[in-house]
Amino acid sequence: MSLLKRFPSYNTILEGAVVTFKRYPFAVLCAIIATIITVSLADRESLEPEYLLRPLQFALALGLPLFVALTHLTEKRQWKKTTSLFAQISGAVILAVYYLSLPDNVFAAYSHPVRFLLIFLGLHFLAAVLPYSGDKQDSGFWRYNILLFLRFLKAALFSAVLYIGLIIAIAAADHLFDLGIPERRYFQIWLVIVGIFNTFIFLGGIPRDLKSLDGDRVYPKALVIFTKYILVPLVMVYFVILILYEAKIAIEWNWPKGWVAHLVLWYSVLGILSVLLLNPLRESAEHRWIGVVSRWFFRTSIPLIVLLFLAIFRRIGDYGLTENRYLVLAMALGLSVAAIYLILSRKKDIRIIPGILSIIAFVSAIGPWSAFALSENSQRNRLEALMKRNNILDHGVVKHASRDISFRDRREMSNIVAYLNEWHGLRSFASWFSDDVMTSLDTIAIGERKAAITGYLGFEPVEASIGVAESGRFSWRLKPGSPVDIAGYDFLLGITMIASKVKPDTFTVNGISGNLRFDAVKSVLKVSLGDISDDTINFSLKDILSGLVSSEDYDPIKSLRLSRSGERFSAALILKSISGFAAEDSLNIQSFTADLLFRLD
Repeated sequence: MSLLKRFPSYNTILEGAVVTFKRYPFAVLCAIIATIITVSLADRESLEPEYLLRPLQFALALGLPLFVALTHLTEKRQWKKTTSLFAQISGAVILAVYYLSLPDNVFAAYSHPVRFLLIFLGLHFLAAVLPYSGDKQDSGFWRYNILLFLRFLKAALFSAVLYIGLIIAIAAADHLFDLGIPERRYFQIWLVIVGIFNTFIFLGGIPRDLKSLDGDRVYPKALVIFTKYILVPLVMVYFVILILYEAKIAIEWNWPKGWVAHLVLWYSVLGILSVLLLNPLRESAEHRWIGVVSRWFFRTSIPLIVLLFLAIFRRIGDYGLTENRYLVLAMALGLSVAAIYLILSRKKDIRIIPGILSIIAFVSAIGPWSAFALSENSQRNRLEALMKRNNILDHGVVKHASRDISFRDRREMSNIVAYLNEWHGLRSFASWFSDDVMTSLDTIAIGERKAAITGYLGFEPVEASIGVAESGRFSWRLKPGSPVDIAGYDFLLGITMIASKVKPDTFTVNGISGNLRFDAVKSVLKVSLGDISDDTINFSLKDILSGLVSSEDYDPIKSLRLSRSGERFSAALILKSISGFAAEDSLNIQSFTADLLFRLD
């Protein structure tokens, strides 16, 4: 009996839930209603009201971190009930304005869900710093955020255990009694647990007296171990790689590769996380090394931030601004401000870090200076310049080009059209097209509009993304349904190469066996008929892709086909798709599909 008394009764659990609801009424209501909507939308039989419910779902999801932040602010400042209620109602008004700003179909363009994610992150950073924004000391701030982090982990663990236990029980009952439970019910159960149960567990353990955290000096030993033996070594690995790469740039005097921006950002994230987690211990004699790491991390970040600026400015200069590049640039500016402050300031208040992140998220998401507004204008201006250069646009009026358009310009315009259509929708083209054209385009599925839009502009779209991307990766595929000219050949064999393995690797032509091999080092496909040493034709894929790195005006369509002759047979290789990595002095082909034509001589 003594053991049973240790377990909470249902009344205790219910009372705890009621207390949590009374403390966070607006936040809990947002979580419950948003969960109900999400569960409803997850049911394939209730898709009809989707366009009406999605905007409400987005707004309510933002309400959870917003109202939690406002609740903790009012409790920390010990505001009167009327003032606290006014703050909560003000938050509801903000959510209503956001809801009214959304279109019926929030997935009509990528900009709407990405803007939601930025605001969602911004509100979480705001919830981390807002209750302690006016305090002179940051000790309570650190413990408050550690408490939130540990509550999150505990709620996630409890939710996962509950979900696993429930689905095993339901699956067993379904199997034993042939209940015929649809698979989507398992996902809906997960939504209920994450949306409602997880919310109550997370909020239920946050102390009401946040001032009591100011004097708390308990530091979890697990955090010291995690940071000292995992995070800090990872930061050192990133730092060594980046410093060596920066030295390589200085010696060879080459522009940094675009992907280095991601490496610098990951280094910064891990380093800042380490500094934040270890902050209370930086003055202790036992952990004096923490103070050294904290001081030197931001000093050593300066050259890496410069490298980050060089990488992103090069991409913006070559291809204009996009949301991804805007965010990288914003993070570089935020890192610069944080580094300069924490190097020069004597106080070294760590609240500046979530504060900067919150500002970056909100500025990037909202207003004419946002990532979406500036990126759309940048890419529209690039497209307009290209159309004018190719006589497609004359005094704001679209007309068919009077001359052939180079492959390079067609590729650039195709990429910009695809970007504007996917990220910002048809409104990006409204100033160039008539109302009739816009109405016609609106009836076409989003994924199929690219060809229709370029058709109205008067050129054939480039379906491929041939060319070296930021990471050096390239890919290309022939437009589906393109005819293959087999004149002069008797047999056709479709082949696929993935990770240097060709399928099929053997074939038979008029009773004669053949063999296919791919030399990954030389990028050569070897076709043998009969004895391997008897008659072999080599197809060098470097010949097909010779202009990939050296020429920006390289048109793969004109170089797709290679013809070779052996002693007893002739063959032609026609590429249908290809992907890999390219550099100035190397070509690493990871996969391709092709048609192989044969003729016995």
